[in-house]
Amino acid sequence: MALVIKLVRHGESLANVGELNPAEAGDHAIPLTERGHEQARHAGQELGAGFLTGALAYCSPFRRKRALPTATAEPRVSWTA
Repeated sequence: MALVIKLVRHGESLANVGELNPAEAGDHAIPLTERGHEQARHAGQELGAGFLTGALAYCSPFRRKRALPTATAEPRVSWTA
């Protein structure tokens, strides 16, 4: 069986739009903008839960990166810190 690697980047963050400085806020703590949450929901709808079926999923502990896996697999996946 071939190994398939799927990569998805997080949506727009407050740092992307210049509202937070990662050096001041801590890069791990920067959340998504409302548009970023919308992008994550859209990606989740487009990819569907099947995207994660049979997968071993790795997700950064950074706040903004948790939005996409949750949107992709809702309501079956919950992420804890």
